[in-house]
Amino acid sequence: MKPSEIRKVAAKRPFHPFEIRLVDGDRHVIHHPETILVGEDLVVALDPEGQTILMAPEAVVSIRKVPSSPRKR
Repeated sequence: MKPSEIRKVAAKRPFHPFEIRLVDGDRHVIHHPETILVGEDLVVALDPEGQTILMAPEAVVSIRKVPSSPRKR
């Protein structure tokens, strides 16, 4: 996928969590816009545990919106 397409989803406001699916079948959910950085050759994301995930943009086969988790009151 083109980096510009990934950036467009990550920059959309209001932000909605989304799942990135990779060519190898791995899936990564982006819960917050500050947990993803999209470069021309590399996508860097943080998982909920704070682990770094490195992906090549060309390995991204799809992006889909996921339901937001309910807000705590």
